[in-house]
Amino acid sequence: MAQIFHRSANTLSRATIFGAVFVIAALGLVAYEVQGSPYITYAGVRRTQPVPFSHQHHVAGLGIDCRYCHTSVETSSFAGIPPTTLADLLATALHNAFVFQKMQQQSITDGLTGLYNHRHFRERLSLEMERSN
Repeated sequence: MAQIFHRSANTLSRATIFGAVFVIAALGLVAYEVQGSPYITYAGVRRTQPVPFSHQHHVAGLGIDCRYCHTSVETSSFAGIPPTTLADLLATALHNAFVFQKMQQQSITDGLTGLYNHRHFRERLSLEMERSN
């Protein structure tokens, strides 16, 4: 039986298959390097804080350890952003504090005029009486 392809076709097909495998491996390596690059991971980019609290307020004022919010600080090269569940809890607590403050203010002022009511007058009077004694 006569040969259909020339003998060099075997070498050419082997080289093509090897080249394709090499190109696919090279593309995979490039994709891996790009995925871990600072351009994709935003390494060195300063992120905005999702909950606008000062660390000075937390650490010095309240005495909260940084590791309470930043759980990955000891196992990673960066502190990380606190989980959103913690941020949600803080946002709810802040909302409740503001609502409580607003309700407390409404309980001692008149809604129509904004003047202090009799209850506030009596409380202030008793405080001043205690202070004067």
